[in-house]
Amino acid sequence: MADEAIPELVSPALTMYPYDIALIIDGTVFQVLNVDGQAAAQFMAQPTFVRVTSSDNVKIGWKYVNGQFVAPDPSEFSGQ
Repeated sequence: MADEAIPELVSPALTMYPYDIALIIDGTVFQVLNVDGQAAAQFMAQPTFVRVTSSDNVKIGWKYVNGQFVAPDPSEFSGQ
């Protein structure tokens, strides 16, 4: 593995995605995001943002119910 060539580093500034989204807070643009289609769909779905810490151990696919993160029932992923 030490003999394998290291891949060339590509600057993220050279990657342009097809969607630009303005982040507006209280009528002022704070950020313009250049994103792919999946990220655009997620941002435009008017998500709720909740601050978490690493000790919360939140995972993708969990539910957020009554202010608490809830792990899904394993049967939801097994097709049972």
